[in-house]
Amino acid sequence: MQSGRRESRKRVKALADLYLGGAMQGKEELSITPLTADQLHTMAGTYQDPTRGDVWRFSESHGKLLVDFDGVLLELRAVNAREFEPTPYPMEAGFKFEPAQPHSVRKWIIDTGFQLPITVQQIDEANPSLTALAAYAGNTGVMS
Repeated sequence: MQSGRRESRKRVKALADLYLGGAMQGKEELSITPLTADQLHTMAGTYQDPTRGDVWRFSESHGKLLVDFDGVLLELRAVNAREFEPTPYPMEAGFKFEPAQPHSVRKWIIDTGFQLPITVQQIDEANPSLTALAAYAGNTGVMS
């Protein structure tokens, strides 16, 4: 199904090029001013889908925005200042950042193309000390 969708897009682009003489620009040719590491850093953080509980981790590294979902790390390429797409990636997918508002936290809206968009909200990730974790876990009978 996905390869059929890709082939269809290629045919549409070829037809548009034929009739419009190359006046249209494809995604591959998009050129925007690169976002700064500080701008990308403000989008980074740990986010969670409040419905399903899935956790998405966005991070900035060497001027690139990365997303880690379920152990898969993807680089995101900016389409504009708030919209991104994974690269390289075999499927069409979109990531849209929404900054915090007075009564809401930062969010990412993820459109995978094959299901309803997923909205993930910024969360504070727990980072308990070993002492606090041991107190929470209690005596499990395991000797160290």
